[in-house]
Amino acid sequence: MSKSDVLQFQPFNSFIQVSFWDELTSFKVQTQKTDDSPIRAYGIYNPLSKSSIEFSIKDDLVSRLNDDECITKGHVINVNSLSLFNNYNISQLKDDFGKRLWSSIESDAVSNDPRELFPFCIFCYADIKAFKLHYRCLFPTFKNTPMWKLEESLSATDAISSNELSSLIASFRNDHDASQHSIFILVQLEEGSWSPVPLVKLHSIIDSGNTFYIAAVDSVLHEQYPSWPIRNLLLYLNVVHKLESVSLLLIRDTIRSGSFSRSIILKLRKHSSVPNNISDNVVGWERNEYGKTTPRLVNFAPLIDPNHLASTASMLNLSLMKWRLVPDLNLEKITNLKCLILGSGTLGCHVARNLMAWGVRNITFIDNSRVSYSNPVRQSLFTFEDCKNGGQWKAECAAKRLKEICPDMKSKGYNLTIPMIGHPISASEVKKVKSDYTSFEQLMIDADVIFLLTDTRESRWLPSVIAAELNKTLINAALGFDSWVVMRHGKKFQGKRELGCYFCNDVFAPTNSMLDRSIDQTCTITRPGAAAQAASFAVELLTSLTQHELFDKSCVNHGTNGILGEVPHQLRGFLHDFTILKIEGKAYPHCSACNPRVCAEWSNKKWEFVANAMNDSKYIEDLSGLSEIHEQGELADDIIAWGSDPEDDE
Repeated sequence: MSKSDVLQFQPFNSFIQVSFWDELTSFKVQTQKTDDSPIRAYGIYNPLSKSSIEFSIKDDLVSRLNDDECITKGHVINVNSLSLFNNYNISQLKDDFGKRLWSSIESDAVSNDPRELFPFCIFCYADIKAFKLHYRCLFPTFKNTPMWKLEESLSATDAISSNELSSLIASFRNDHDASQHSIFILVQLEEGSWSPVPLVKLHSIIDSGNTFYIAAVDSVLHEQYPSWPIRNLLLYLNVVHKLESVSLLLIRDTIRSGSFSRSIILKLRKHSSVPNNISDNVVGWERNEYGKTTPRLVNFAPLIDPNHLASTASMLNLSLMKWRLVPDLNLEKITNLKCLILGSGTLGCHVARNLMAWGVRNITFIDNSRVSYSNPVRQSLFTFEDCKNGGQWKAECAAKRLKEICPDMKSKGYNLTIPMIGHPISASEVKKVKSDYTSFEQLMIDADVIFLLTDTRESRWLPSVIAAELNKTLINAALGFDSWVVMRHGKKFQGKRELGCYFCNDVFAPTNSMLDRSIDQTCTITRPGAAAQAASFAVELLTSLTQHELFDKSCVNHGTNGILGEVPHQLRGFLHDFTILKIEGKAYPHCSACNPRVCAEWSNKKWEFVANAMNDSKYIEDLSGLSEIHEQGELADDIIAWGSDPEDDE
């Protein structure tokens, strides 16, 4: 028999899409981590895919198949390094998959699930940082499968009309699940009509003596040869069903086309026997364009949207923390936070950058000043260009810069002045100040976390009151020349506020500290490293809180740590001797900010409360009980003075 008489087969070609890369790398980072055990995967092909097969690792793929698509099963083995990929025993891997295929054929598992005939293995290394996939693809079969002689080839429509074929295929697909769609039987009934039945009934059909065709979806590039899976199908028909001659109906058209002019019938006869050791000689590694079974490389970077590249890469380091270092880290508790930053200066810029590094993508700024020429060297979100023409508004500029750094940021900046206790306003200012307050209040309500980073004590007072009443998470950071303080304001838990706020150590309400200040008092004069330290500790305190079982309601001395460690109340850093102190401060019953009477007054009166506090800080001292404390102190002084007899000193 000449070579031209022997049936030959077209190998499948892998088609690695960007969607597969996304699925694979996401699963690796989020779920599989350092585990490199095989992953269940699926291959999709159809009559028009020209011997190529697409891959997915999503289990819901079956529900998304269209009328003409077939699905097969395989595995992905994604190793952890390029060295492992290059030195892997791929010969053993090929033999293992060959043994599984032979077992499926011998045990006739194929009759219940014809997909067992078309297994595949993608062996790969996904270089997630470089967006490159090194891979080999195996479509296993056996080197010494029987040779089949082509005795006759004819158009499928010579035996069955296009309309009837279309109806038969559609009917079979509707009545059977996706595992049966790639191979089934068309059996001719006594009256001459055709009926589609699953492969599991082949034994009884052979015994009946009825005429039948083995129908198989055949995705080919060259019409003179059937596709690679037909090779395993013919082996199965001979080994299990002892067929020496076979009539194949190769479906090469889609149901939607309405025509089956490309589909053919091949009448074949076996020309050689099955060797005893057939399962010992497995082949099937995909070859490149030069006919070599060498690894392939796909560089996805040019194919992926740059914004998506940036988004994926920016989260990689965080995801890798969960591989070995902190497996129980709940990143979503951090990344889903909506953060409000009050103050867009040195601290605000550093805090925003650290929040971004932790994956926070929703940040809002509030500030009422412009970028000046002294800012860019200390404030990391501003440049020289931002200072020109009077300077950009800081909050708006900072929000814009975050989006330039990380395109998927949801950042906004608001040019607002926070109403300050002890800063009286005139009648002409009321409308503007009230408007700013209304906007500010809503932003406080909308936020999950507030960072209080303004440069005066009185500007920190109203946010502290509102956060206390709304029970919001508030992180406060403030700078001295060579010192800094970072603290979380206490929150109510089980009806009590155990930990204090920024104002709990004060026995006087804040007043206007901005009057008659010299230039060194109008600027934040501090050692440059202090702001970076304070901002880093502020953000790390927040992230530690998110991983604690009680979030930021937790006390400091109850003996339990969160996943990321301790959750202190206050941290005070000193650069002159490079020390950091952990301090716990209790809530003060007469605090001018978190006092229940003060909070209730704000809740009931809102703007009226704010206006009263701005125009007269003694209003808050009376409300909180501080005035009474002052009176008691003065009375004590008078008693001491009255009880002292000058003559006793003689």
